[in-house]
Amino acid sequence: MAHTHLYPPIREAVAQIQRKKRDARRFPDHAMLIADGLQDKIGVECTRIDFLAALGEMVELGIIETGRTVNDTYVRMGEA
Repeated sequence: MAHTHLYPPIREAVAQIQRKKRDARRFPDHAMLIADGLQDKIGVECTRIDFLAALGEMVELGIIETGRTVNDTYVRMGEA
């Protein structure tokens, strides 16, 4: 099941977090799933399962990139 309705708010939230971190000269500037409260910042009500599914779909499409840290998951805009 495609979760395309979540793509724009996720993309905007990630971009906004990255912009704020760059403006504050905080690097790395990627959005953190837990530390930055990414799911809460998208402004759309959805389950954690749907949110993570949307992230996975966006990774497959090259819209975003994700990776693991010791305690969290980072998300940043894709290079595509």
